[in-house]
Amino acid sequence: MTLTSIRAIRCGKTVPPWFACLFILVAADRLQATTILYSVDFSGPEHVVGESPMLGSGPVPRTGPTFVGRPGGSKFSGAVTVSNGFGPLTDRPLLLEAVDTVDGDTFFDGVAMTFRLDDLTLLRPTDWLLVAGMDVVIDDISGSEGLGLFIDLPSFLGIGFERTGAITVRLPGDDLVVGEYVPGELTHVDFRFYRAAQTWSVLIDGTQVYAVSAIGSNPRQMRVVLVSSSANPARAYVDNIRIVAVPEPRLCRKCALGS
Repeated sequence: MTLTSIRAIRCGKTVPPWFACLFILVAADRLQATTILYSVDFSGPEHVVGESPMLGSGPVPRTGPTFVGRPGGSKFSGAVTVSNGFGPLTDRPLLLEAVDTVDGDTFFDGVAMTFRLDDLTLLRPTDWLLVAGMDVVIDDISGSEGLGLFIDLPSFLGIGFERTGAITVRLPGDDLVVGEYVPGELTHVDFRFYRAAQTWSVLIDGTQVYAVSAIGSNPRQMRVVLVSSSANPARAYVDNIRIVAVPEPRLCRKCALGS
């Protein structure tokens, strides 16, 4: 749709005012810029197969995570690597592999990857929708505590791929089963935050499975965590990570019905 076609319709003239303004609203909304904060698919030249992904920082869109390490912040090497492919993820997805090196102890070993959001000045007050999503393929997590994808707020909201085959919504003190996954098959996960309604929602393969309000409106980061409780390696793959901010639609000034 062009600006010329938008100008050709004026509110309250040759068509009913509500229809004209709706037309202009949709057209203008399409012209507004969606800010891509992260666009990470690990196929770029900065990422090398067999090595940890290159970290991303500075201006957006960022093409790498801002941190790769172990839960708790200790130094990390070697267990999160760019792979050639696995199953439906054929274009160099990221492999997360966790092993509990001291089987039977009270501590779990794991790996984590984070995407910071609190250092991004482009998260404007007018950004009414934040969408964070990725593709996930589970290889074998039978000896793990599951793969978790989290949005960190004052609290947190998470999606868990459990070793039982269940997909759960993870909340402080509670896990809710919302679906199932099949090892080796692709699952797409999205988090969405609607600023005006102060509502977070979780979508699995495009279908909303959970929504919650009043848990926080200032996301600090998105985390991907794989935690092992066994000497048998737990493996999962992620790819096509996108985090975008969508500005608030600008309404036509004469959109009151009948004006």
